[in-house]
Amino acid sequence: MSNRTAMTPKLYLLACSVAVLTAVPAHGQSGNVGGFGWTKCTEFDAFVGVPQGRTAILGWAMGFMSGVNVVTTARDRSFRDLSGLNADLVIGSIRAFCDAHPDASVVSAVEALQITRPVRPFIQ
Repeated sequence: MSNRTAMTPKLYLLACSVAVLTAVPAHGQSGNVGGFGWTKCTEFDAFVGVPQGRTAILGWAMGFMSGVNVVTTARDRSFRDLSGLNADLVIGSIRAFCDAHPDASVVSAVEALQITRPVRPFIQ
């Protein structure tokens, strides 16, 4: 690729940001500005009923659990092992939690899933 057609890192980042923002339908209709975790369990099935919603919730859930692991690794020198999780397991676990707790939010379902994962020591 020539220098004239090569994408700079800033332009690449901008393009990726635009792609992500346009790929997921707006979720602000219910006043949600706190992220996908605040999606109510009663809205979960409708939201994940479209591929972009399923992808968004799955990405948010995995990112949330990874973020919690960063904190516990630094604080407790341990983490929850997320290996073996796949899309169907994560979405199915959230759905089962939401069916049992319709007044809860998705963040509670993801927290419940994460605490079922085994604790592993962080070894440097």
